[in-house]
Amino acid sequence: MRIIPEHITVDITPDGRLRAGDAAAYLGIKPRTLAAWRAKGRGPRFRKFQQQLVFYHKDDLDQWIASQTLAQSTAELRPGSVDGAVRAEAQRAVGD
Repeated sequence: MRIIPEHITVDITPDGRLRAGDAAAYLGIKPRTLAAWRAKGRGPRFRKFQQQLVFYHKDDLDQWIASQTLAQSTAELRPGSVDGAVRAEAQRAVGD
């Protein structure tokens, strides 16, 4: 059983940047998952500063989340349907 917290607190700079750990919390995933996606060129856009600091922009995270919404109902995800094929491709892209 997985317990999902009702509220997650993350630090966002005034210009909308989040450090990698906060970005992972914002997405509801583990930081290691986000790092793996980054290494494979998957997941949301990120920016690297001084070769070590990784930041994500809130707008990029929101845009990426929106792009992951592929169906309004499970009926749209039937095997063989166009949306089902799109969903399968998206899952391969994010490593699910």
